[in-house]
Amino acid sequence: MRLSGFKAGHRQPTMFDRPVMGHGGIRCAVGDLFERLTAAWVGGRRHRTDCRADYCPDVSVGNDFYESKGVGRSRRVFIYGGRLEKDREFSRIMSLTYVVWHHGACSRWLDTVEEIESAILFNLRSIHVVPFAAIADVCSQLAQKPLNSKYGGSDSRPTYGSGFTFSIKLLDPWLRKFSGGFRNVEEVLASRSEQEVRGLKGAPDPVDGEPVPLLRGQEAVGDGVPSQAQAQGELFQYKQAPENQVVGA
Repeated sequence: MRLSGFKAGHRQPTMFDRPVMGHGGIRCAVGDLFERLTAAWVGGRRHRTDCRADYCPDVSVGNDFYESKGVGRSRRVFIYGGRLEKDREFSRIMSLTYVVWHHGACSRWLDTVEEIESAILFNLRSIHVVPFAAIADVCSQLAQKPLNSKYGGSDSRPTYGSGFTFSIKLLDPWLRKFSGGFRNVEEVLASRSEQEVRGLKGAPDPVDGEPVPLLRGQEAVGDGVPSQAQAQGELFQYKQAPENQVVGA
């Protein structure tokens, strides 16, 4: 299996604020910020999206890999079915963890990337560092449904753009709250406790941006992360809600 190469570790400074164009532009700006936050939080590096690679993670530290997700004021986590299947296959050989960030900003009416980032950082509410096995377990008990009818899809791929959605409250066993009011990424990192700061060894650099050959790693070892069993009580209560029933179950 081959991974996509790393993104550049620096950003080109700009003289003016960067405008965002429509919902797609907002999605890109929000996703980019949370990937940067995840990489900084775990001491890792970001990966590119590369069609030549077998798998494109968001962030990695050695043989530990992270998928970054952002959750807004709706408090709903969205996971596309296609991504879930790729993550499931990848997690069979490597350590995979979801880093879910929750914010209370209203980005819909903001015009620039800088305004969106400032609003999200100031209204950052929590982080949830969740083993992939727990994410997969939640999704396995929910019905797959269209998440965005305007995103991709065709007659030959009717389920493209569909997936799973659930309340972020279900991830409370992995909850780490923030007091908010952050002005930059550095202030978010400064809020970490000593237990949250780990000595991590970075992955080797790719050669000329080519995909990186992936070696089989060791089994993931928990770092004080609640086990999947600890979430079962809330999961049982959550899946009883009518809107979360699996069709035909």
